[in-house]
Amino acid sequence: MFLMLSLNENIRSKKCSSHLRRYHDMSDSNILTEQLSKRILLFDGGMGTMIQDFNLTAEDFGGPELEGCNENLVLTRPDVIKAIHEEYLRAGADIIETNTFGATSIVLEEYGLQHKAYEMNVAAAKIAREAVSNFPGTFVGGSLGPTTKSIVVTQDISYDAMKASYLEQARGLIEGGIDIAIIETVHDSLNVKAALHAVNEAAQGAGVELPVFISSSMALAGRMLAGQDIEGFFATFSSIHVHAIGMNCAVGPKDLHEPINVLSDLTDLPTFMYPNAGLPNEHGEYDLGPKEFADTLEEYARAGLLNLVGGCCGTGPDHIRELKSRLEGIPPRPLVSKERPLTVSGVQSVTPNEKMRIMLVGERANVQGSRRFKELIRNQQFEEALEVVKDQVQGGSQILDICLEDTEYNEVEAINKFYPKLAQATKLPIMIDSTDPVAVETALKQTQGKSIINSINLESGFEKLGVLVGLMKKYGAAAVVGLIDEIDGMALTYDKKLEVADRLYHILVDDHGIPPEDIIFDLLVFTVDSGTDETLRGTSQATIKAISEIKRRYPRVSTILGVSNVSFGLPPAGREVLNSVFFYHAVQAGLDLAIVNPNLIIRYASIPDEELVLAERVLETQSIEALTEFSNYYRDSSRREINVIEDLPPKEAIHKSIVFGAKAGVIDNLDALLQEFTPLEIINGVIMDGMKEVGVLFEQAKMIVTEVLQSAEVVKLAISHLEPLIITEETVSKKTVMLATVKGDVHDIGKNLVRIILESNGYAVIDLGIRVDSQELINKIRELNPDAVGLSGLLVKSSRYMVTVVEHLKSENIGLPLLLGGAALTPKFVENDVIPARGGTGDVFYAKDAMAGLAIVNSIFEGEN
Repeated sequence: MFLMLSLNENIRSKKCSSHLRRYHDMSDSNILTEQLSKRILLFDGGMGTMIQDFNLTAEDFGGPELEGCNENLVLTRPDVIKAIHEEYLRAGADIIETNTFGATSIVLEEYGLQHKAYEMNVAAAKIAREAVSNFPGTFVGGSLGPTTKSIVVTQDISYDAMKASYLEQARGLIEGGIDIAIIETVHDSLNVKAALHAVNEAAQGAGVELPVFISSSMALAGRMLAGQDIEGFFATFSSIHVHAIGMNCAVGPKDLHEPINVLSDLTDLPTFMYPNAGLPNEHGEYDLGPKEFADTLEEYARAGLLNLVGGCCGTGPDHIRELKSRLEGIPPRPLVSKERPLTVSGVQSVTPNEKMRIMLVGERANVQGSRRFKELIRNQQFEEALEVVKDQVQGGSQILDICLEDTEYNEVEAINKFYPKLAQATKLPIMIDSTDPVAVETALKQTQGKSIINSINLESGFEKLGVLVGLMKKYGAAAVVGLIDEIDGMALTYDKKLEVADRLYHILVDDHGIPPEDIIFDLLVFTVDSGTDETLRGTSQATIKAISEIKRRYPRVSTILGVSNVSFGLPPAGREVLNSVFFYHAVQAGLDLAIVNPNLIIRYASIPDEELVLAERVLETQSIEALTEFSNYYRDSSRREINVIEDLPPKEAIHKSIVFGAKAGVIDNLDALLQEFTPLEIINGVIMDGMKEVGVLFEQAKMIVTEVLQSAEVVKLAISHLEPLIITEETVSKKTVMLATVKGDVHDIGKNLVRIILESNGYAVIDLGIRVDSQELINKIRELNPDAVGLSGLLVKSSRYMVTVVEHLKSENIGLPLLLGGAALTPKFVENDVIPARGGTGDVFYAKDAMAGLAIVNSIFEGEN
């Protein structure tokens, strides 16, 4: 709450500014797009900064009780506001922003002026229109600020109330003649969606086309107040039609190096920034002068990162004038069309990809699938229900399926009570599991980021499908699309699955304009224990086969299965085995998402051969004989609890413990090995070998990321036991190596192994820990002066982030040797993506494991081969 109040105070006192406009008086409605293709356009600078320079009195604002209400000046001192606009235009601004940053009824209520919101916005837009009339080719941007309330952060306003306030503002701005709507200084993405819907509704009502820019406010930590980083913010709006995306306020230009690099890489929209003139000093003043301000922004422009640029708090006409001279002749960032994979987000974004193998959707927060969760929701024990959600997160879920559809409880009421708590309890994307469009929209109004609607199909015909598709487009959601039609219902056979998939694909993509990457086909899973129902014979194989063919036909589409349905009706212990074997084959076929309870998935590599044969026979034949043999084998439910590691020799037991992710007995086996080997010998031999097998299994898709992390936890336990026992000679360290797990990743087992190996070989190691961003790394390099830097990351996302880190190191002229490692990293990626980003400013090495890292460091500093 303190942070929110601080932001609101900044909004009231500083009144940052800079935005765009609509095409009322232009014969060519594409003039803005045309200008953006030719040059980098300039926003203006801070409005509040300029107003302060006029030394206005209370009477100028309309009386003592209105002093500080900058928006009211459009009514009381329009001459001042027009003069500010004209000064920016003379300095070279292409786009001036209306003085309406806080001109919503929500903000104006603080001054008792809420009834004047519409009048103020009309007046402000007209003043700006009059100013640009003498400067051909310039634009009026209508400023829509974040207000002083938040749907997610403080939860002190509803979505509908927020939208209503923005709608009044948007109508006034359009009436006054803006050319562009700019939704700026965003700290809550739900606020932005409300503003977007309001602007679009107002524009449609006025019969005009209105380009919309959205601008996030990233703090020093690289996140908005509601928690999203730039990737999560972009994912939220990746399927909603906007015209440009960027950042403003909060920090100075240097602090936006990382997010503008990431954003520029993600989007094919025009990108922009208009930062503050640095951070305020102890007097609340901004110290970054025009030259220093322009130095960094010129660098970004020359790196091809910007299409528009300007200034926010603390900047004035001199800053814009300096930018104008610096950017002359620098081409704008090329707008290259990009194919995006499915990306969804809550606070954080997630994307399925080949290296990650599979994304797990937690299934237990579902009143139709979990008796416990159902009772908790019915009894309104929402805090206890959140524990079910948290258990799914801890088990490895990357998306949460939430179903509150219950015959004995009003679903919309349940959503209104549970979802606000859910928004503050998890960072993961939400899959809204409901058949009621009203309930779906209610949930979409309370989920931050880009959610998934579960599900859309043709069972109820085209009307309901059309309603849900409309919600997809309005809120920028993805959707699970079930292979169900209005003729035969659920598609059972391979041919029918493909027929329905083809039909739905063309309806959604060709008729409704849904991006293919927002379609997640549910191939449907039916129990193998179908009894006498011959129509279900062979359905498991049909599903697996259909996954491969759909991925071939529609490579941008994702696939999903509710895995546990395949074993319905079988003995509980056997269900876990059959689910895991079916899951493995689905992943091999190309499955992208799986709705599972991650705590009940058995790793494929740990299933005994005898049980694999039984499960494979059931899936292949679905015969009565195979099912009978399978069921008889698992009639004793304790069979799965046999400890396959228990009777192995210590060395083999530790190896298997790592591969199976089992912590039991590890310490005892380590103590037994210490009677024969040194701690370093155990680390370099047994532990390294175990991790190598984990890597091989991961590459073969016999392990998924969550299982790799379980193995890493076993290694972490072993290392923590062995590390205090390592004895090194007291010698002067050879050199100092700085290690860090990069931003976007919290997995540090590989880095910790490298640290131990390096330290035991005489190197000093500075370990920066996890989630280290590029600016923090650079600050620590300058402070501690290491001789080399090692970066690690397990995930594909963190591997991509290494490119951003390397680019930042290059821009800061840091040429230290750089070692890169991690499960998702490949030599080809380092060669083709990372090394070019370094641009010859220092050596870059790929280290496949800790021992390779030692060899590289020895080669660099000791001349060893």
